[in-house]
Amino acid sequence: MSFSASTPTRIGRYRIIRRLASGGLAEVYLGVSEGPDGFIKPVAIKRLHSYFAENTSFINMLADEARVTARLDHPQIAQVLEFNYDELNGEGYLVYEFVPGRTLSQLLRQDDRGLKGGRGERFALTETEAISITLGCARALHYAAQRVDNRGEKLGVVHRDLSPPNIMVSFSGVVKVIDFGIAQAKHRIERTETGVVKGKFRYMSPEQLRGEELTHRSDLYSLGVVLYELLSGEPLFQADDDMALMAKVQSGARAPFAESLPETSPELVALLEQLLELQLLNRVQSGAELSQRLQQILIQTHQVFDPEQPLHRLMERRFPGAGAAIEQELSLSDAPTEAEGVRRVQQLGSNESAHAPTATLAAASGTPVDVHQNGEHWADQPTIISQTFQQPGDDTTEALITDRIVRPQPLKQALTLIMVFVVVAGLTFAAVRTLRKPIQTPKPVATKISQVPLAINCPEEALVELMVHQKLVTQQECPFAEVLPVGQYIARISRDGYTSKVIEFNLSRPTKYPDEGTVPLVPITGTLKLLIEPSDIQARVEIDGKLWRTNQTLKPGQHKVVVRAKGYTPKTLTVDIIGDQTTTRSIILERPQFGRLKIIAPTKGWYDVYHQRKKICSMPPSCERLTLPVGTQTLELRSVGAPQRRRIHIRANTTQVLDLSK
Repeated sequence: MSFSASTPTRIGRYRIIRRLASGGLAEVYLGVSEGPDGFIKPVAIKRLHSYFAENTSFINMLADEARVTARLDHPQIAQVLEFNYDELNGEGYLVYEFVPGRTLSQLLRQDDRGLKGGRGERFALTETEAISITLGCARALHYAAQRVDNRGEKLGVVHRDLSPPNIMVSFSGVVKVIDFGIAQAKHRIERTETGVVKGKFRYMSPEQLRGEELTHRSDLYSLGVVLYELLSGEPLFQADDDMALMAKVQSGARAPFAESLPETSPELVALLEQLLELQLLNRVQSGAELSQRLQQILIQTHQVFDPEQPLHRLMERRFPGAGAAIEQELSLSDAPTEAEGVRRVQQLGSNESAHAPTATLAAASGTPVDVHQNGEHWADQPTIISQTFQQPGDDTTEALITDRIVRPQPLKQALTLIMVFVVVAGLTFAAVRTLRKPIQTPKPVATKISQVPLAINCPEEALVELMVHQKLVTQQECPFAEVLPVGQYIARISRDGYTSKVIEFNLSRPTKYPDEGTVPLVPITGTLKLLIEPSDIQARVEIDGKLWRTNQTLKPGQHKVVVRAKGYTPKTLTVDIIGDQTTTRSIILERPQFGRLKIIAPTKGWYDVYHQRKKICSMPPSCERLTLPVGTQTLELRSVGAPQRRRIHIRANTTQVLDLSK
């Protein structure tokens, strides 16, 4: 495959309009697939550079992308239409659906006039716009993570490179995740070796930088980094070099969101913090949970039910006229008309007669004379007819359709005109007789509707139970779609960990609920009330290792609670939280009790005495009036050679003696 700076006119069977982008491995072109009668469909063609065409690893990577993406059929994932590799000519390319829009990288560097921002100049989106983009990506990632093969086993697809260049927003407001080129999935041709890092450092999860095995939660972390950038207009992690950047990502070193995102709603900040947890188990569980929580914020906080509407307005504001310009560009690139006077058609088959002509319409003038016709005089107004001459014995060859000119005969023309006149006169007479008769309007026939469709757009993993008079009619997993008899119905939508929602329908016509978006479900949570004594102290409460705030809701289940206060012994307890209830616990903090210790120095040698890895005295001379907590304590005596350990029991308000002179 040759590569040059010029744009090719064709790639495979696709006609090329222009180049869209060029990267380190491949170029992307806007092309069209053409068919009969002016059929034309725009496509995006990703073609490897020529100097990678002979590299088996890169060809396998392209094949991987085709194999993975071809199995992903989702509205938020750009569809792959074809994969082709010609080893003889060294040409490898992928054909994608064409998404008329912009990537997030372009969107974040555009101002309201549609002009490209200056170097380093970036633009933040509104909270509604950022949530809408993240919501579309979350749905795509959840679908990819849950996709199964023909044996029912999960494919285990992890994108591994979710970043602004790989997320597109169409001019109509649809979010598309693109480029699964380095996605991780089972049954891949090109396996990624353990410890090999692929992707962009700034958007990688800590475990990806460490070269560990990845799960769908790694993609959710990357999506959290993208969400922050959408809200702030600036990357979450910035550094002067890659090593410093990787260190920041792995340590999670960043400014508090209360400072960097002061205008963001508390619900979204809490969700963002959970997305960016360093530990996998503390992150959002799945793309379905993330999309559900984002949908709730859109509806409850911003009263937005269709996430595509704010994105459509955003694209119109940022790129005015760009969508119409692409439509015009595609309309001007219609499929070329066929060559005048000559076309190639497939042979109809060897079972036909050897020279049976097939008449076909041809729009041409000045065609060559057919040698099979006699040399009679030609009329001034010829009729154009096409004939296909088949070659016997071969049904795979192509034959030319050539045009011959037939001179019309004057007598036949006169008879034809007379017949036309008679037919028109007869039709006119019949029409006049019909108009004289009174017109009888047919009575309308009443059509009684007996069954109508019902669609309920509810979250994944939820269950819909449809009842009539408390009797179960049917139950389906979400989304729900069924054709039912007209009548009164009650739908109960339930999901583990969420409050059930009951909806009543008077089904008399086709119904969709809700009109926009998804049925919101509220998570089931409980509250904890702590009564801490003494009541006048400033206590710090941690639940499951995180700082707890008063009236903060908790998920049902067991939680570890640690209460600390200066000058008091920490208290740890386990609390069972029950959904929709307040659990009350009393905690009494006590001041630690101490006793005293005297250590008599040895007659020979020396020792440094340590308690809990802290040096408390040196001998000689003897150690007097050491204060230690009540209970059995372990002392470490360090000198020449291996350390020695002594255990001693300390009693409150009592002096114990440890004699090392014996």
